[in-house]
This record gives sequence, structure tokens and C-alpha cells, in this order.
Amino acid sequence: MNKIIHPFTYFYKSILLFFLYFFFKSKKKSCNICGSESFSIFFTSRNYLKKLRIVECNECNIKFQNPQLSDNGLNIYYKYVYRFDYIFRSRDNLFKREQRRGNYIIKYLIQNNISLNEKKIFEIGAGCGGIINQFKIQYNAQVEGIDLDEKTIKYGKHKDLNLKISTLESYIANTKFDIIILSHIIEHISDLNSFLKSLNKLSHRKTIFYIEGPGLQNQKVVDRKFSIQPGHLFYFDQASLYQILTKNNLRIINQNNVIQMILEHDA
Repeated sequence: MNKIIHPFTYFYKSILLFFLYFFFKSKKKSCNICGSESFSIFFTSRNYLKKLRIVECNECNIKFQNPQLSDNGLNIYYKYVYRFDYIFRSRDNLFKREQRRGNYIIKYLIQNNISLNEKKIFEIGAGCGGIINQFKIQYNAQVEGIDLDEKTIKYGKHKDLNLKISTLESYIANTKFDIIILSHIIEHISDLNSFLKSLNKLSHRKTIFYIEGPGLQNQKVVDRKFSIQPGHLFYFDQASLYQILTKNNLRIINQNNVIQMILEHDA
């Protein structure tokens, strides 16, 4: 079955990516973080048949994809390309993968003495809800999440999870959360400063933030060509991510170069 599907999937994604970058390519003239107009090429590779490029800002050392897809192009990419493989597979597989990720996150939080029992937990980019499901069943947490994928949200709702189709900016919260999870999300965000400020409406003074992404110092990420793909707009190491987070009044409690980070509001 895979031998039949794989060539078709490869061809489909290659054609769509050429189309998207032809019509929706956005070349950045300045760094989104510091405003510098001086860049150097950091890494170039192909995603399917489309050549992508990561540049490094010569002022603040942030790495980002340039050119990249515009917001409209990214919307089409996420809708028709990003999870295209799951047309041929059950979303049970995605949910189980998310559950494993949830257990991995729980282990890291527990190792850092973060209390989880009966907490209010919110996830941005929740997919099918497998991550927050683990907090719900293991720690009786009150969980909630958002995503833009209608099919994954529908699946999660059938699992009795409180999920909604929404962006962070348009989401209206009815409560403040004790833990906010961003697992492999921040590398997808085009305006990080605005996004991080929007977290304030979900959080209280003692809220814990868990942030995870494909770190540039992680050998597995390096071996996968830095996980380069159209949806990954930024590429972080600990130092560059530290710059952005502290600029937005978040203090790091613990971190590693995978990247996993636990943060709280900087008093």
C-alpha cells in the first residue's frame, strides 16, 4: 500500500509547493525580531522538490526561512499539504503519537517539580488533543485546546476533549490557565512578538509555560536537515530563543538544547 501511496504523495506535495511558492512567496527585507536588513545564508535544502533557504540575521543571529510563504500561502499549505498523508491513514495514529508526546512532556515537567494535579491546562496547536488527553486521564486536569485543522479537532471532540477551531489571537478565554503548552508551535509563527503578547489573556501571574521545538543544537534535528519545511518559519537554538522570550517578559526556569523550556512571567 505504501509503495502505491508514496510516489503519489511525493508528486502531489512537490507540485503544490511549487504552486504555493510561485504565487504566495514573501521575501523578507528585514528581520522580524530586530529589524536588521543584513542577512547571511545559514542553510539551503529541498523539501520534496522545492528548494528552501534559511538565513541568519547578522544583527541578532535569529535564523528564519527567507523567502517564505505569505499568510495566505501558509493557510493553503496547512489545509491541503501539511497533513495530507493522513488522508490515507487513521487519525488514531496521530492521536497515539500525540499521547506519547504528552507523556514525554509530563515527564519533563515532573522532573522540574511542576505540580500537575487538577490544573487548568491549555494547548495551542492541539491537533487531535492527544497531549492534553494524558494530563486529563493521569492528573484529572481541566484541559482545553485550539487548532486550525477541522478534522483533528473533530476527532478530539469524539474523545470528549474540549477543543475549538481558532487562532490564539481570536480565541476568547473564559478562564486563566495554570499551564500553557506550545509543543512545536513557535517555529510556525510569523509574528512572534505579537503572538507571545497574546498569551497574556490566557495566563495569570503564576502560569507555567512549556515550550518545545526543533532545536538547532539537537543532533536529530541537524541530521534531518534542520527539519526544514515550509511551515517552519523560524529556527532556534537556546540563545536566540532566550532573546525573544526575555524580550517578552518570560523568565526561563529550565531548558535544554532539544529544545524544551519551562517558563513563567518575569515579575
